[in-house]
Amino acid sequence: MEKVFEEILNYLSNASEEQLKKDWEEFKDLNDEGPLMGKLIEESIVCIQTNAIIAKETSVNYKNPYYTEPNNSMAA
Repeated sequence: MEKVFEEILNYLSNASEEQLKKDWEEFKDLNDEGPLMGKLIEESIVCIQTNAIIAKETSVNYKNPYYTEPNNSMAA
């Protein structure tokens, strides 16, 4: 994600005003498509936090419930 941010920042820092206006005209029809970036980030954070809580609270039992330990008391 950091690389994408750096690329956007680099583009915005180095593009001419004319280039920015041209690009905006090309993409402005798509402005109403999908969620706003802030909303997308907020929902992603909630999803990540929820998954972390679930992973922390969930334990996995790798033991077969039908397996019993061998009885070593017979060895004498």
